[in-house]
Amino acid sequence: MSREKSCSQADSIRRKRLLGTVGGRSRKALCFGRSRRPRPLFPTRLYLLLPWIRVSRDTRTSLYFAALGLLLGGAVSAMAQADPPVQPLRISAASTIADTGLIQALADKFHTQHPDIAVEVHAGGALAVLEDGRQGRADLVITHHRQSEELFIEQGFGQDRVQLMYDEFAIFGPPADPLKLTRATDLLMVLKRLALAQAPFLAPAPQSGTHLKLLQLWNAAGITPDWPGYEITGASAVATLNQAAQFESYTLANMGTYLANRELLAGLIVPLYRDHPLLRNTYSAIVVNPERVPGAQAQKAGLFLDYLTSDTGQGLIARFGETAFSTRLFTPAAALDPGLKAARLTREVERKNLWLQLLAALLLILVALLVALAVFTRRYRRAEAAQRASEERFVLAVSGTSDAIWDWNMESGEVYFSPRWKEILGYVGYDGEIENTIDEWKDRIHPDDRELVLAILDSYIEGRSPHFTSQHRLRAKRGNYIWVLERGKILWDKHGKPVRLTGSATDITQRKLQAEESEHQSLYDLLTELPNRSLFLDRVEHALHSAKRHASTAVVMVINLNHCQEINDAHGREAVDRVLREVARYLGECLRDSDTAARLGSDEFGVLLPDTDLPHAILPLHRLLQALDRTITLDGTSVQLTACIGVALYPAHGEQAEVLLQRAHVAMFNARRTHVDHGFYEPDALSTVANEAV
Repeated sequence: MSREKSCSQADSIRRKRLLGTVGGRSRKALCFGRSRRPRPLFPTRLYLLLPWIRVSRDTRTSLYFAALGLLLGGAVSAMAQADPPVQPLRISAASTIADTGLIQALADKFHTQHPDIAVEVHAGGALAVLEDGRQGRADLVITHHRQSEELFIEQGFGQDRVQLMYDEFAIFGPPADPLKLTRATDLLMVLKRLALAQAPFLAPAPQSGTHLKLLQLWNAAGITPDWPGYEITGASAVATLNQAAQFESYTLANMGTYLANRELLAGLIVPLYRDHPLLRNTYSAIVVNPERVPGAQAQKAGLFLDYLTSDTGQGLIARFGETAFSTRLFTPAAALDPGLKAARLTREVERKNLWLQLLAALLLILVALLVALAVFTRRYRRAEAAQRASEERFVLAVSGTSDAIWDWNMESGEVYFSPRWKEILGYVGYDGEIENTIDEWKDRIHPDDRELVLAILDSYIEGRSPHFTSQHRLRAKRGNYIWVLERGKILWDKHGKPVRLTGSATDITQRKLQAEESEHQSLYDLLTELPNRSLFLDRVEHALHSAKRHASTAVVMVINLNHCQEINDAHGREAVDRVLREVARYLGECLRDSDTAARLGSDEFGVLLPDTDLPHAILPLHRLLQALDRTITLDGTSVQLTACIGVALYPAHGEQAEVLLQRAHVAMFNARRTHVDHGFYEPDALSTVANEAV
């Protein structure tokens, strides 16, 4: 199941729809009006500069051209002297070197040498780091997956790739080493031993470099990691290492991650196998190509890359582990990169080319100014003819465009609605049913949208907003409402008074319906129509915030259905789906309107009882157990359905949604372990359940 948006995000989207800021782009609106009066050949103020000179007309024209040239030259000089806004150097680095603090130490040292360059450091998985470069969120990326780096370069996103350093991966597991991995002499033997024993193994998120490295190792060993105990956590390498420690599982991580979190792990997990060539983890730095990613600061990134490959940077990398963790974490490797010298030479050539391009640009500006003077004279002669054709073009555009055009004469109050505007509302050939007034348009706006739309319009008319754009609903002929995107432009008179507002309307109903359907699918389970895990957690979080404000309590339950696997084996998946839909109906019948029931997994449901303490949760708990303890007939066969429920209470058992849900899970697992149909969270239950699971 894909990860969905939260309820708060959905509310935010609805608010943005009212403001007209959500939805795809429609076709550009066609707005036509009277053309402005042609400007004189020369600015009026130039005529006021020399009123006292009595010369011939040709001489005066020459003087005006000279004055105009001086003004344009001054403008170009001011633009050249203006300081551009300073942007920080953005570095996106793999989580490992960020977690150990190495990249921040390098950035701080670089900033002391270049105080005029601010540095922003972001961390992520190996693939996420490269995606930052593609999306223009980074100027320099540091990652550790060679194939993805080479693809990044081949696609043109990177222009310099330099090998910086390397560290070491290791196989981690319980300190007792039940599989005797420390005695193994070969990495492939270690991997095969893990697969043969079907040992519990946790892998981090697929977008991380550690996960990609792990896939390479399984492939080298000829192993498909699909045994029941092999799980992909979807979390970072640090979180995965911590989970493996808590549940006595095995995992792959690099030594830097382990050492940086050694105190947190508390000796529950240790490196069992390391020091193998296949476990070497090489990091490379890549400068993002500004030709492919506009806005990328290749020059600043090149300075930082020079620092990383310098003796100072490489020395800091070598000493960093010894200073922070009393052991070497990273080994400098820039001296091994054959392309480093070529890259430095390339950047020097590019700097020289940049100066040449600037000189060429200045020459082009001068030529453009001369051409502009010639074009300006020609356009002045054509302006009067263009003004005469303006009204004719407006009429043709109104009849030919697929958008709906309207034109409001703000002095007379009369409004022109094009045939397409009436057609959108279902009035084909019924001109008499729509009055040509602004009140006709206002009265058709949905009551829930009217106040906001009119406020946006008034703000634009009064000059507080730069444009009029709104997404709202209009009442159609049959009484239904359609979604439209409306844009408008005001024509002002010489006194600054608005005299005319012309705009367009585009039917976006289908787009809105598709967006709502997509939003529903992202927040609800398609089989049971119950909220999914993401929406459930969001509602739990809101309930906890409300309980905290009002000094109240809340109850979270986790329901696990029994015998679903037997039903699937005996009657097939469709029978299980039928049972799940029935369970969803039972839950709805047992709960209040303020309560929430959600589907959390294949045979697992969640229940939220806001503003409820533990004594008042007993009755709904027994109602749920009674509703789920029943016999269902499938294909003529009676099947007994039962469930096990775990209960956790806010704030006694947790103050965060994820924690409270986890505690309810623990209570449910503990109840199953003791063969009862329900249980309440106990602080010692987590370790008991974890130990028995292992």
